[in-house]
Amino acid sequence: MTTNETILFVHRAIRNGAAEDVYSLLENDEELLHIWTPFGTWLQDAASLGNLLVAKWLVQKGLDVNAYNEQNPTPPLANAAARGHVDIVRFLIESGASLDVSDSVRNPLLSAIVGDLSESHTAVAKLLIDAGLDTTVRYLNLSNMNALDFAKEWGRTDIVELLKSSSK
Repeated sequence: MTTNETILFVHRAIRNGAAEDVYSLLENDEELLHIWTPFGTWLQDAASLGNLLVAKWLVQKGLDVNAYNEQNPTPPLANAAARGHVDIVRFLIESGASLDVSDSVRNPLLSAIVGDLSESHTAVAKLLIDAGLDTTVRYLNLSNMNALDFAKEWGRTDIVELLKSSSK
């Protein structure tokens, strides 16, 4: 199997919940474990796809919970937040993921806001707010909006209420 075929196979295994396939392919291949794929790191991929078992294994294997690069600018926490994966967001926070608000694209709360209008995205927002994410940062690239302004702009009244109640 070529490297590209292996990358696609691992990605599909993560997506399909085939954790054992992921483990067997990456366990003894440090280079493949730490490769940057078109999906980012394997942890970014697992966070996006909602595979908690694989995410836990990857963190145990030493993958950086805060990894991102120019091609994959969102860290695993923002990826999980965007998809409403509450358990993965909780796990990453507990594993030391940074509540990175240095750039709008890395802010996991903004990722949750633009995600689906669902209870899981609201729960993710609550987790992030309760964990102490700075909601006051304003972003010039977003017309100087902070999280509250952004939630209003996106019509996320559920998150607007969370933000208002957390600032009291």
